[in-house]
Amino acid sequence: MQLEQWSVSKKPITFIDEFLDLKRDLIKYGPKSILDAKINLNKERTKEKIQTTIQIAKPNESKEIASIFKELYCNTYPYKRMEDAIEIQKRIEESKTEWTVYKTDKGKIVGCFGGDLDFGLKKALLHGFVIRSDYHHIIDVLKASVVSFLYFWYSYRKQKHSWFGEVRTYSSVPQWGTAMYGLRPIAFLPNKDVFFEKIESEFLHAAYDKEIIRSLRSRETPKIILSVTKAYAFTTKKYKLGYPNVINPKIDVDKGKVIEFKAKIEKEICRDKYDILNIKLNLANSFFRFEYNPYSNLIEKTYYKVKSLEELKAFLLKIKEFIITQNINYFQCFVSGYRPEEQQLFYNMGFKPRGYVPCWQYNPKKKVFEDSVLFNYYSGKLSDNLQLIPESQELLEMLGFFEEESMKEIFF
Repeated sequence: MQLEQWSVSKKPITFIDEFLDLKRDLIKYGPKSILDAKINLNKERTKEKIQTTIQIAKPNESKEIASIFKELYCNTYPYKRMEDAIEIQKRIEESKTEWTVYKTDKGKIVGCFGGDLDFGLKKALLHGFVIRSDYHHIIDVLKASVVSFLYFWYSYRKQKHSWFGEVRTYSSVPQWGTAMYGLRPIAFLPNKDVFFEKIESEFLHAAYDKEIIRSLRSRETPKIILSVTKAYAFTTKKYKLGYPNVINPKIDVDKGKVIEFKAKIEKEICRDKYDILNIKLNLANSFFRFEYNPYSNLIEKTYYKVKSLEELKAFLLKIKEFIITQNINYFQCFVSGYRPEEQQLFYNMGFKPRGYVPCWQYNPKKKVFEDSVLFNYYSGKLSDNLQLIPESQELLEMLGFFEEESMKEIFF
């Protein structure tokens, strides 16, 4: 294909559709033409780079992908399946994950970027944009990222209407890059991970196409508590979600029932081959499940189903006991944007709303996507390696996070 001169938008893209519209002349030829395109993003900087080829990873290239994570993070990457070539190969073969790989002019794989396609209905999870350290200034990293995002956005435009990724804060560069493609900060994850034995905060970034926000999102008006309005204001500024109903619920739980329920909770623990604990707290037909990652000492992938606030409080008391005994760095849970009583209970028990995420959860009965509020908790002082772009800074300011940090209270 003929050499094309690209321009990258200097302002953030709001919807995936906008990014695709910028390159409609290229994408009309299909995914292969995107990967094969001969692209210069800037003549001066391109002269300093070697020719970079972007391809879709084959199953037999899984060893190279795993080796990049092992080498770059010195075998300390906190999500161990990224270091497991057999697991990577299996997921490629089962079409659960697709990877773009970056090759030198001699065919050596020196970087990769993955998308988990089994993350949920109509949504996907992006992860692992990594380049071997000795090739950071040799291959064209900007071209690699632009082509990868364009490939994912276009190839799965009919199957995946939203994409999510967690972006590190050790540098502002990754935050700048994703915003250019429509993947923009939507929630703050303080002290979430540990890289090179150092605690680091992250941002949850989200990218939506217009259809999921305008047509597939629930038409029910969100019901949120006052403390969630700051996060909602940040999100609706971008996506025009409309006005929510702000509720001030009175939480009046039966303490006797909470004590009774807490005593009846049974725990199931399943340890996987990476020493990740999948824990499920059971109470009759209700449950609260989560994943404990010992490498970053965090709790995530939480999900619960309860019949009453008493049951939910009993579960949260158990969670807080686990947080104390394990000295957890970070905990997060998505709470419905239409259940203000549950939001208030989380808030009353010390968890803070740090992001309003549209269309996070699919409701199969109503056949719509529903909004969620991301509540989280972190221990200790905020990591001091926080690098921000203006939009990330705005999110923290709108959340009132810096004031909260300066007046941080004891968790219990």
